[in-house]
Amino acid sequence: MPFAGEGDVLTIREDAPTIVTTCADGPEQEFSLGDDGMIRTALDETKCLTVGEEAFEAGNREPGQPWYRRALSFSTCSDELAERQIWAVVEVPAAS
Repeated sequence: MPFAGEGDVLTIREDAPTIVTTCADGPEQEFSLGDDGMIRTALDETKCLTVGEEAFEAGNREPGQPWYRRALSFSTCSDELAERQIWAVVEVPAAS
């Protein structure tokens, strides 16, 4: 379970995995993208969305196709992990 109870407060465990689930109206699904490029959860602003270090082959791919996956977790925001914690919103060009 990615949440730990502290009285009436939910907090995010260190390196808690992300889970895809149906949308709900609650703080466990509230996130913000800061000016520093880090995505933080409303439950614990000291935790940032972090890409895992290891890459694994993914999908039903043809030999030589570079499809890989990495784990996503919430870890303590830090300068040491910044290269795996900084995100950007980019505009995708319209198809012609």
